[in-house]
Amino acid sequence: MQIEPSCEYGFEQVRYVRELAAAFKGKALPLLDGACLSVKQNRSGAATELWVKNTGKCNIYCVAAMGSKGPREIIAYVLHPGEDTQVQFEGTCEQVVGCLPDDTVVGVRPRL
Repeated sequence: MQIEPSCEYGFEQVRYVRELAAAFKGKALPLLDGACLSVKQNRSGAATELWVKNTGKCNIYCVAAMGSKGPREIIAYVLHPGEDTQVQFEGTCEQVVGCLPDDTVVGVRPRL
């Protein structure tokens, strides 16, 4: 079984299952600390090649790139610790952000 955030409910379902699991185990709700993204970009004309890696200790959800041309672009819906992804991005990437189930936002400016 897999539970992921949705456009309709956001992280509501994920938060609910986290709370139930912690209560069932009789433990405190685990902290979502240690979230960290590493981003590198390589510009080639009008396009940018973007590498994003989760270098933290927890899953990062809904990773999106925001650039100089248009709205944000979803890169990954879930990026597990140690996992990376590579995408072609139109224009220059100004910032990459990811969300955690507790509504914390992790952001980083890409390096060249």
